[in-house]
Amino acid sequence: MLSVIVLLYSGLLSCKKDKHEKAPVDIQIAGGNDHSMVLRADQSLWGSGANYSGQLGNGTTVDLTSPVRVADDAIAVSCGHYHTVFIRSDNSAWAMGGNSYGQLGDGTTSSKSTPVKIMNDVRAIETGTENSFFIRTDNSLWGTGKNHGALGIGVYNYMKSPVKIMDDVKTVSAGWLHTLILKNDNTVWATGFNNFGELGDGTSNTSPVPIKVMNDVKAVAAGYYYSFILKTNNSLWAVGAFGNGLLGNGVLDTAFKAPLKVMDNVIAVYPGESHCLFLKTDNTLWITGNNRYGQLGDGTNLLKVTAFKIADQVKSISAGFEFSLFVKTDNTIWGAGDNRNGALGDGSNQSSTIFKKIY
Repeated sequence: MLSVIVLLYSGLLSCKKDKHEKAPVDIQIAGGNDHSMVLRADQSLWGSGANYSGQLGNGTTVDLTSPVRVADDAIAVSCGHYHTVFIRSDNSAWAMGGNSYGQLGDGTTSSKSTPVKIMNDVRAIETGTENSFFIRTDNSLWGTGKNHGALGIGVYNYMKSPVKIMDDVKTVSAGWLHTLILKNDNTVWATGFNNFGELGDGTSNTSPVPIKVMNDVKAVAAGYYYSFILKTNNSLWAVGAFGNGLLGNGVLDTAFKAPLKVMDNVIAVYPGESHCLFLKTDNTLWITGNNRYGQLGDGTNLLKVTAFKIADQVKSISAGFEFSLFVKTDNTIWGAGDNRNGALGDGSNQSSTIFKKIY
């Protein structure tokens, strides 16, 4: 899921548009294990941080503490642990980086340091730790890479090219070894690893095919061994195993196999490895969990078991393995946490215990 950091907002476009002028897109941030990507309003895509598998897509495997431009016509981006997938304005999907399990979907298991085209007619993408998912313009869902049932295709072996999973899909979220699928009728389906009850079906039985879990859902977020489900009334539900205070309910470690309500008035949730960001309906950002590298942004390295407010006027959120990112309503980008490989894109490799404005 496993969703970064730095670049000036391009500003408002002139009312007079040249016929070659690109349609503006919403600023997007995406965090991987220790790299990040930023999609600017002018459709330019930039990356910084770890690059040992070529996940920044600039033709090298050298880590970068300042962002490098990767593409000029991107409209969506997603980061896995060591790979990156993005969509161009012609709805083609491209991928780069680590490919040990076929997560790039190019038919090989060779890493790529420059973007390779995967498929056409794609409207949305999602990356797990070592797999990738594509929702095509006909709303069919396709997946590739590491499996263990997470691809939902009835088998457990990994795939090197995208395979069709199901139709009528609105969105998808990929965890460590399980996947949550939101269909157009607002039902949630889950597939994959289930030892901790993360599929939410009340059992611990792994499933290689999607099973229906809940109705009236507007968004989903899959973590390592847990799942978040956001219902249409903005109530947030959770299921699975939660450690390090990640659930934000005052408990250090807990696990359950059926979804429980944990919070109201939520419009987005984004978990890192062992910390979590919650965006509420009043545009406040709340955060909880592990804080080893300062990813909670409260000026300390102390773990927190109760979610607390850390910022106002926030419109989108993302997280890497141990860093946090958000975009404010004024389109500035902020980040905190692990920056040892330059994922925050601020020109340094110094981690930060406070949220600092990147741009």
